[in-house]
Amino acid sequence: MQTIKFDITGMSCGHCVKAVEKALATLDGVKTDSVTIGTATVTMDPAKLSADRITAVIEDAGYKVTAAH
Repeated sequence: MQTIKFDITGMSCGHCVKAVEKALATLDGVKTDSVTIGTATVTMDPAKLSADRITAVIEDAGYKVTAAH
């Protein structure tokens, strides 16, 4: 398991937080540790998916990932 923090732009309210949480919940192999305005921290199974896949799901929800670390 690997913990990754994603820096996200375009989030401004609780609805944005819920939208990112909902998007992350669709992924198998990801446990959402926290989502706040501007960040999401997850624990992921690198055998099941990549950070790029998580980035794509967040961006498909309408937000921009500026960094993953």
